[in-house]
Amino acid sequence: MPNNEYLTAKDIGKILDISRQAVQQWVVSGRLKSSKVGRSYRVDPGDLLNYLESLGNSKTAMDKFKKDINSHLQEKKKVKELNNISVERSKAKISFLINGIKNSEIVLPEYIRELKKEMELLQTVISEKEYKSFMINSFGFKLQEVEEFLDKAFDKYQKSDD
Repeated sequence: MPNNEYLTAKDIGKILDISRQAVQQWVVSGRLKSSKVGRSYRVDPGDLLNYLESLGNSKTAMDKFKKDINSHLQEKKKVKELNNISVERSKAKISFLINGIKNSEIVLPEYIRELKKEMELLQTVISEKEYKSFMINSFGFKLQEVEEFLDKAFDKYQKSDD
């Protein structure tokens, strides 16, 4: 198992089919070695295996635990990769829509609605700081300026419709 991977109490509870609270008790009591990060604890998979072995589990059980831990870590990695792909796709779509709106004489309201929807989606999956940085670095806009830009684009559409 790679050194940079860790498990949370929730991860361990899911792997072992026990409550998160039970795992937290192991950690707080010092029976399960962990590192505290903010208000959460992180457990190295090797430390979890050592703890489970110290409880007297058989070799067969230990092999199953190792397999379950590896499977969980692989799944966690896939989810993280999918989230990253989703964020990058969302950023690309926002870039495409904003550039299309900026360079168009006529702006369809569907584009503006789609852009706002995509911006809202992106805000739910990345931090506010990362979102602001993306908007400023990509377009030179502050968030308030983006809203003003969209309002002007919508007004431009309505005038061209007259």
